[in-house]
Amino acid sequence: MSLAARDANGNSKHIKTDSQGRIITVGRGADGPMRKYVALAGVGETTIWDPTAGTKFVVTDIIVSCTANAGITMRDGTGGAIIMQMVMLANTTVSMNLQTPIMSTTADNNFTAQTSAATVGITLLGYEEP
Repeated sequence: MSLAARDANGNSKHIKTDSQGRIITVGRGADGPMRKYVALAGVGETTIWDPTAGTKFVVTDIIVSCTANAGITMRDGTGGAIIMQMVMLANTTVSMNLQTPIMSTTADNNFTAQTSAATVGITLLGYEEP
């Protein structure tokens, strides 16, 4: 059976049900988009996203800019598994819309980055989910 409702703006919304037909009232994490930005002030590992307790970060977009040549390492958790490594030339910006979002492997892991030059700005777009 297909169920639908309308939100406060009159937009049609599907109502999720389980296999028994009971309504599921928990929203998706993607319904609460988030943006995190850090200008890396040094070359040490820096937290960019520290998710709410009990949740995982889900990154859907990454924007990186730098004013000097830089090597950048992004990790799932401080000192954790490497998510991505980049080498960028001075005065460049890279914008990545991820077709497959990056989800933390473990709840409460933070998203960190480390760079070889203190001239890097990183913006993460995404959401959190349990």
